[in-house]
Amino acid sequence: MRVKSPPTSLKAYNVIVRGRVQGVGFRAFTRRNAMLLELRGEVANRPDGSVKAYIEGDKERLRQMLHLLNEGPSLARVEEVAITPVKPQGTHRTFEVSFSY
Repeated sequence: MRVKSPPTSLKAYNVIVRGRVQGVGFRAFTRRNAMLLELRGEVANRPDGSVKAYIEGDKERLRQMLHLLNEGPSLARVEEVAITPVKPQGTHRTFEVSFSY
């Protein structure tokens, strides 16, 4: 059986956001905006106080999302956004909040 490859226009990033990003609605903010932009993936808190996200989708929509992550919700204080391009998985159907990453 042949495994279907993700579309070539699909791009993906692993993103780590540092600063005051836990306890301020950052995961919900990320999910809401990802859904509005029709992106797929997941977001989770990390034990070190940062937030990690896997985001995949159209290049332009990803650019918009990365801009939003640099801003964060009103109660957040984003100090750093580390972005690593990765190979798209193509397996996510939606964007979810994960409780373990």
